[in-house]
Amino acid sequence: MLLENDRIVISIPNDQFCTMQKIIESSNEHVLAFAASFCKIADLHLVCMQSQENATGCTFVVFNVSSKTGGANFRTSIVEDGIMVQMKQEVLTNVKEKLMKHENIEIKDEATSYLVGCIPSSGASIEIRWENVRKSDLKIYSSVDGRWLGDSIRFRLSGRNVEVSSKTLLIRLVSLYILPQDEDESSPSCDPTLNDPPDDLYVLIKKISTSLAAALVNKADGYFVKNNQAKNVGVRFAYGFDTVEYSAGIDGCEIPEALLSITDDCLIPILSDSVRTTELPDASVARNRFCAN
Repeated sequence: MLLENDRIVISIPNDQFCTMQKIIESSNEHVLAFAASFCKIADLHLVCMQSQENATGCTFVVFNVSSKTGGANFRTSIVEDGIMVQMKQEVLTNVKEKLMKHENIEIKDEATSYLVGCIPSSGASIEIRWENVRKSDLKIYSSVDGRWLGDSIRFRLSGRNVEVSSKTLLIRLVSLYILPQDEDESSPSCDPTLNDPPDDLYVLIKKISTSLAAALVNKADGYFVKNNQAKNVGVRFAYGFDTVEYSAGIDGCEIPEALLSITDDCLIPILSDSVRTTELPDASVARNRFCAN
C-alpha cells in the first residue's frame, strides 16, 4: 500500500482473492478494513514520524462510510501506522462489489478531495489493483524438508474439516501446495486465482490425509507434540502414468524411521491405485508435484 502526492495505491496479491472475499463477507455495511504488508519500494513507512517524500507505506486501511466528506467522494486521514478512508455509502458498496469480482478499482475525484493528513488535493485518486506476488518475497517453507515454497500455489484447506483425532492428539489437513515439476520451472501449471483445488485432486488429497492421519494418530503422539507445542507434518508426493513417489517430514526434518513403515503401508497403495483409476487429475495438474501439510 502506497500513499503518494495525490493518490493512494493498494495492491492485492491475486492468490489472496479467496481471503479478500472472506473479509468482505464478514464486514458490516459501513466498514471495510484489512492489513497490508511492509512495502519495500516506499521512500518511508508510517510508524511515528514522516518526512516530505513522495511515497509512504502503511500497514492497514479502513474504509468507513461517512457523510462528512465535504462534498468529495472520499476523505483520508492517518490513524497510527495506517489510514482511514471516509467515503459515501454508494462508493464503499461499489468497492466491495468490484473486489468480490476480482476487478481493479480506481476512485477519482475532480473536486477538492482530502487526501492523507486532511490536506485538500484537487484530482486525488485511490487505486486498488490485483497483481501477481513476486515469489522471491514469500518466506514459506515445507514441513517435509525445509524446501522454499514461494514458487508454489497454496490452497488453504482448514475449513474443509479433514481431521482425525484420538484422546490426546488431533491431526488436521491445513494446506495444499502445488509445486513445479522441475526445479528450474518458475511456477506450476495451475491457475493461481483458483479459490479451491480441482475437485479430482481434492478427492485424492482427502483420501491420503484421512488414511494417513488415522494410521498415525494413535502411534505418533510423542513425535507430533513437544513441550505442549504442536508440530507441522508434511507429505510431498509426485505421481503420473509412470511415476509414484512420496516423502514425509516433521517441521522440516525427515520423518522418524519408526513411522516409515506406517507411511509406506498407507501411502504407496493409495498413490499406486490412483495411477490405475480415474482419480488421477487431468493433464493440467498431473505433471505437478504436491505437498500437503
